[in-house]
Amino acid sequence: MKVNSQFDFIIVGAGLSGLHLSYCFLKDEYFKDYSFLIIDKEKSKKEDNYFSYWEIGDVKG
Repeated sequence: MKVNSQFDFIIVGAGLSGLHLSYCFLKDEYFKDYSFLIIDKEKSKKEDNYFSYWEIGDVKG
Protein backbone atom coordinates (compact mmCIF):
# COMPACT_ATOMS: atom_id res chain seq x y z
CA MET A 1 0.00 0.00 0.00
CA LYS A 2 1.32 3.40 -0.95
CA VAL A 3 1.55 5.89 1.90
CA ASN A 4 -0.15 9.13 0.98
CA SER A 5 -0.08 12.40 2.92
CA GLN A 6 -2.90 13.98 0.92
CA PHE A 7 -6.47 12.74 0.81
CA ASP A 8 -9.59 13.90 -0.98
CA PHE A 9 -11.86 13.24 2.02
CA ILE A 10 -11.14 12.88 5.73
CA ILE A 11 -13.73 11.25 7.98
CA VAL A 12 -13.24 12.18 11.62
CA GLY A 13 -14.50 9.47 13.93
CA ALA A 14 -14.57 5.73 13.35
CA GLY A 15 -17.82 5.15 15.19
CA LEU A 16 -20.99 3.83 13.66
CA SER A 17 -21.72 7.01 11.67
CA GLY A 18 -18.18 7.46 10.37
CA LEU A 19 -17.87 3.84 9.30
CA HIS A 20 -21.31 3.87 7.67
CA LEU A 21 -20.43 7.03 5.76
CA SER A 22 -17.16 5.52 4.55
CA TYR A 23 -18.98 2.32 3.52
CA CYS A 24 -21.47 4.37 1.50
CA PHE A 25 -18.61 6.23 -0.20
CA LEU A 26 -16.93 2.94 -1.11
CA LYS A 27 -20.12 1.54 -2.61
CA ASP A 28 -20.86 4.69 -4.66
CA GLU A 29 -19.30 4.58 -8.13
CA TYR A 30 -18.87 8.38 -8.08
CA PHE A 31 -16.17 8.15 -5.39
CA LYS A 32 -14.12 5.35 -6.98
CA ASP A 33 -11.19 7.64 -7.89
CA TYR A 34 -11.03 9.50 -4.57
CA SER A 35 -8.89 8.74 -1.54
CA PHE A 36 -10.16 8.64 2.04
CA LEU A 37 -8.66 8.83 5.49
CA ILE A 38 -10.57 7.74 8.60
CA ILE A 39 -9.18 9.00 11.89
CA ASP A 40 -10.36 8.33 15.42
CA LYS A 41 -9.10 9.59 18.77
CA GLU A 42 -9.34 6.17 20.43
CA LYS A 43 -6.38 3.80 20.09
CA SER A 44 -8.67 0.80 20.43
CA LYS A 45 -12.36 0.26 20.85
CA LYS A 46 -13.83 -0.93 24.12
CA GLU A 47 -14.82 -4.56 24.41
CA ASP A 48 -18.14 -3.69 26.02
CA ASN A 49 -19.76 -2.12 22.96
CA TYR A 50 -23.00 -3.85 22.01
CA PHE A 51 -24.98 -3.47 18.81
CA SER A 52 -28.43 -4.83 18.06
CA TYR A 53 -30.44 -5.32 14.93
CA TRP A 54 -33.94 -6.39 14.10
CA GLU A 55 -35.06 -8.67 11.31
CA ILE A 56 -38.48 -8.77 9.69
CA GLY A 57 -40.00 -12.21 9.56
CA ASP A 58 -41.15 -15.13 11.65
CA VAL A 59 -39.49 -15.85 14.95
CA LYS A 60 -38.77 -19.54 15.36
CA GLY A 61 -38.02 -20.87 18.83
